[in-house]
Amino acid sequence: MPKVLITGMSGTGKSTALRALADRGHRAVDTDTDTDRWSHRVTLPDGSARSNSG
Repeated sequence: MPKVLITGMSGTGKSTALRALADRGHRAVDTDTDTDRWSHRVTLPDGSARSNSG
């Protein structure tokens, strides 16, 4: 099954679209509202660390 990544600026309707897809039986994951589960931390080559959650 293909995977689709929905991106966009704040307020463009990403979460609304995901809810509509989920209502139609598709598996939808909203990473904005589940950041603890989906965020991760990486170590860069210079030894510093970055997180995608801020």
